[in-house]
Amino acid sequence: EKENMWKTLSEDPLILICAYCDLNDVMSLRCTSSFFRNAARKELKFRSVLHFSAFAGRYLSKKSPNGTKRDYDDNMVSQVWRKDTQEECVNAILDDISKEHRCQHMDFSNLSRIRQSKLSQNLVRSLFVLDLSNCKLMDLQVLVSLPTGSNFPLRELYLTGCRQLQGSHISSMTRFFPKLRVLHLSGCSQTIDDSTITRICNQSKELESLHLMG
Repeated sequence: EKENMWKTLSEDPLILICAYCDLNDVMSLRCTSSFFRNAARKELKFRSVLHFSAFAGRYLSKKSPNGTKRDYDDNMVSQVWRKDTQEECVNAILDDISKEHRCQHMDFSNLSRIRQSKLSQNLVRSLFVLDLSNCKLMDLQVLVSLPTGSNFPLRELYLTGCRQLQGSHISSMTRFFPKLRVLHLSGCSQTIDDSTITRICNQSKELESLHLMG
């Protein structure tokens, strides 16, 4: 039996390896051994930016005639996730950082397969940028049901294509983000009327950019 050489390494070089990987590769490393799984959990807590969009399109779409795998974006790849694991991968990482993290920017854009996420109030509390563009199925109740009197530092919120949100939901959530400067609502405009826009502007005194096209 071959000796497991990973056991001879300290955890520091494994954490450094994880730091150079996007979240898609981090999830692959987590599957290789408990050593990488533990290192990945520790490294993720130090990231200020988490691009969950790395999972977008990373599930099998089709196979070419010679058997080569292609992902949803039709790129040739050696490994892809099953369609039902996009949500599982995102929530595994959110679980890892739920109690301790330094993240200020989360990008969930184009994760159109996700319905339930473990995005919690504790995670939202420290964010400056939150991108939920085209998360068409995601339950965003966490943003609507924040505690009364909450005052979060969020500066940019991208909700493009989130048609599950009603105008009343959007005006309710913006009152928790008085420092909001950028708000993208393209693709949600069919649920937004003039009174909703007025409430948003009254609640977000520092708002500089409001996108409603589409």
